[in-house]
Amino acid sequence: MKNLIVICVTLVLISLPWARSAPNTTEQTTISVTTLSPEEECSKHSASCDDCVGVAKAQCVYCQGAKKCKLKKSIIPTDECSLSDAKWGVCWVNYEALIIAVSVIGSVIFLGIVICCCCCCRGKGKEKLKKWEAKWERDRTERKARNDERRAERQQKTDEIRRKYVNYQALIIAVSVISGVIILGIAICCCCCCCGKGKEKLKKFEAKWEKDRTERKARNDERRAERQQKTDEIRRKYGLVKDDVPYAKFK
Repeated sequence: MKNLIVICVTLVLISLPWARSAPNTTEQTTISVTTLSPEEECSKHSASCDDCVGVAKAQCVYCQGAKKCKLKKSIIPTDECSLSDAKWGVCWVNYEALIIAVSVIGSVIFLGIVICCCCCCRGKGKEKLKKWEAKWERDRTERKARNDERRAERQQKTDEIRRKYVNYQALIIAVSVISGVIILGIAICCCCCCCGKGKEKLKKFEAKWEKDRTERKARNDERRAERQQKTDEIRRKYGLVKDDVPYAKFK
């Protein structure tokens, strides 16, 4: 009995590792069969364009020239193949022509919008310019009218002042003339007096100068005679004079 129990326990223990490993082997086999990368998934459907673009597990692009299905890596797949050969989403669209057509249409629409905006702005600008010119002309006319009124008022006041003070103006002219004559006479008298006094002063100065010149000449003659006298005395003292002839000894 004990041997039977030991054999049963041994069989159970031996069967447990096999029971555990069997499901793992099945699972690994299933994963290796069903899990594929996106590149492999796209390459697997290279039979036709419809088969390639219809892959649900990856975004694929069909190169019509090379007849290959590749993984789409960007929005516009120009790295995989040329744009004219690339097909994705649907097979009947030429995306190169579509992009060119959309660009042309968009450019035309944008240009039309810009032209319309320019025309509208230009029309509004002309209206504003006309309004501004009308306003400027109206203001200029008003300013001119005000200036004319002010000029007329100033002229009127000037005429009134002239009429009021015309006699005073004549009186002022007469007084000015008389004052000028009197001042001129006084100036002439002063000049004559100054000229007479100047002549007298000139005569006095000439007389004084002549007197001083005569005195200086007399003093110079006296000094010259004194020097000559002293010189003669020194000559006689030292025997330099003989027979009243100067320097006879040296001869």
